[in-house]
Amino acid sequence: MSTHLWTPSQDYVESSTLFEFKSFVESKYKLQFVDYQGLHQWSINNLGNFWESILDYFQVSYSGSFSKVLDWNTSENFINAKWFEGIELSYAEHIFKSYQENGIALKFQSEYEDYQEITWEE
Repeated sequence: MSTHLWTPSQDYVESSTLFEFKSFVESKYKLQFVDYQGLHQWSINNLGNFWESILDYFQVSYSGSFSKVLDWNTSENFINAKWFEGIELSYAEHIFKSYQENGIALKFQSEYEDYQEITWEE
């Protein structure tokens, strides 16, 4: 049996982006996940719905329209999969759409350095 090094409080869990995303998916698809494993399994079994939910929840900016999230024959190599055919997106545009000069652009922490927040201005 493994010992957990840390277990988040319920308040911590419920203030996380993952919890908010889980709630978004539950509301959108009229589902109820008992735990993270339930959400994880749903994401595997429902690739199209999962990735469309990512696009919607994070309000990814794009142009064009798509009729199918994922076009992939599971017997073929995943490299040949086609995602969101018909749309174009700019990663840079999405990242910079929430730009605020003194706002936080990057949060960072490692085992070797203290927690840091870097603003756009920096």
